[in-house]
Amino acid sequence: MELYLKQWTPYKTLGNWNAKLALNMSDVSNQAIYFPEFGAGQGKDAQPHVDLNLRPLPGGDRQILGRLSGSTSLDMCLYDGYGSNSRSFQVQLSEPPEYPENPEGRQSGKFSVYNDIGNRNEVSNRIDYGVKMYFPESNSFQDVVNGTTYTLPNINTDDIRAVRLASNISNVVLCVPTPLQITTPAFNIVDKTNGHYTGKIRVVFTPSLW
Repeated sequence: MELYLKQWTPYKTLGNWNAKLALNMSDVSNQAIYFPEFGAGQGKDAQPHVDLNLRPLPGGDRQILGRLSGSTSLDMCLYDGYGSNSRSFQVQLSEPPEYPENPEGRQSGKFSVYNDIGNRNEVSNRIDYGVKMYFPESNSFQDVVNGTTYTLPNINTDDIRAVRLASNISNVVLCVPTPLQITTPAFNIVDKTNGHYTGKIRVVFTPSLW
């Protein structure tokens, strides 16, 4: 901004003043975890459903091998309400408190889906899987430990993505891509109870300006 001081008679410039103004636009209380595959118009209440994509092991058919494994992915993007200008993000992936903590036979840090009508404490009613998350600073996927909080530094220097989040945010906003990779190790079908299996992951996201 420039301000000039003028004299009318005789007309002349008596002085000028210059100032640089920085406007920081924020979207307070509208932080969101965005899942692009599940469409626009989502925000805090988004609840994507992901299939573990279980398939027979390569090299034979299901009846002969009797083993399944799977891998899938979930695109995720974190919006801090501040144009992705945060210094860092804290992200935690965990299971809800009603799920067993460190159930018998599960590798430490892993996640599980459970038989909808079975006892969750029994191995036969549980299928375990692992999760990796993309870390922007290192440009790599890293294993995520169930219940551990991770700090993603230098967010304001990483790659960002323009998205349209929800009806209460009219403009396109910038989010930081942090997709997930989900892998289910091979297991014997006969070791698991027949039925439908369901699991939940809670994603807790906390941006920090400092």
